[in-house]
Amino acid sequence: MGKKTWSDSYCVGIRKIDAQHRRLFELIDALEESLDAPSRFGKQTSALDEMVDYIQTHFFAEERMMNRHQYPAYHEHRVLHLDFVRRTLEFQRRFGDDPASLTKDVLTFLREWWVGHILGVDMEYKVYFAEQGVLDEVATEDEDAP
Repeated sequence: MGKKTWSDSYCVGIRKIDAQHRRLFELIDALEESLDAPSRFGKQTSALDEMVDYIQTHFFAEERMMNRHQYPAYHEHRVLHLDFVRRTLEFQRRFGDDPASLTKDVLTFLREWWVGHILGVDMEYKVYFAEQGVLDEVATEDEDAP
C-alpha cells in the first residue's frame, strides 16, 4: 500500500487545519507500521485510539470554523464527519473484538477517505472563504488551539 506522502495540493490554506490533516496522515502511517511490528497489538491499540481521538478533535475544530463563518454547506459537511466517525468507531470496536481485523484494507479506506474528503468537500470551504474575503482571517484564528 505504501504511505501517502503529504502534498501541498491537500492544503486548504488554513494552517491549523492543514497541520491537523498532516497529523492524521502521520497517525495512519503509524497504524500501517504497527501491522508489521513484533508486539503489534499494543502499538495498534495505542495508534488507533490516538487516531480516533484526534479525528474528533479535528472535526470539532473544522465544524466550529465553518459554523462561525456561516458556511452554507456546514450541515452536509457535518453529516460526512459523523458518518466517518461512526465508521471509524466501528473499526475500533471490531479491533477490540478481533485484533486481526485491522488490515491493509482498513488503512486503504482511511487514506482514500481522507484524500477524497480534503480534495473534495474541504476544498469547497476554502473556495467559499476566499470568495467571502475571509480566508486570511480564518487562516489565522485559533492558531494556538489544538
